[in-house]
Amino acid sequence: MSYALIDNASLTAIQRLLGRIEARGDYSTDGDIVAFEHLIEGVLFYNEVVCLDDYKPEHRESRHRDFPFIRFLDPSKFGLPEVAQAASEEAARFRPEIRGGKFADADFKAFLEQLKMHIVCTWDLTSSVYYLTLKMLGKPNTREFDKYSDISATIFTELSDSQRTGAKWNDSVRLFDSAGRSIADGYEIEEAQWAGRENWRIDARSSIICRGT
Repeated sequence: MSYALIDNASLTAIQRLLGRIEARGDYSTDGDIVAFEHLIEGVLFYNEVVCLDDYKPEHRESRHRDFPFIRFLDPSKFGLPEVAQAASEEAARFRPEIRGGKFADADFKAFLEQLKMHIVCTWDLTSSVYYLTLKMLGKPNTREFDKYSDISATIFTELSDSQRTGAKWNDSVRLFDSAGRSIADGYEIEEAQWAGRENWRIDARSSIICRGT
């Protein structure tokens, strides 16, 4: 007996593709199609498709109606709490690290390299405030540029769906500048100038860069 396990975020993507729930933009469509393909593969090549029945209580019944061929498993049975705990502990080991504007963590770096996405971080000044911004490099009006938009939208849509479905995930990240200094509370942007002042200080709690005196 073989089983295909599908997550609730993927089911949300399929419902969005089928028009059952509202889509927030066109860029998520490619990712929704991939989720639909995975479900079809599960139906065709496995004996049974299963999903943890831990979706939002107010929408759980309608989800069961939309996918009557899926076996929804009680997350408190079959030793699943122990599996979830082991998975959480393993996932906690992976923490993205950005050094000098580029991903340094081997796993995240390899993932982005496979996607052929060129990502950098820069300090940008907007309305007298410095922001640390994640950017993707690409030439406008090219297939590569469109690809970046689709892939990034798919990644952020997946994160948003996971958050909405109550999935547990760690959003922390370790940031270091090009000199190897940790970017956290009290970090100063050297030689940054505005209105005749220098050295801007970061407040990591609010993620806003504050002008120092």
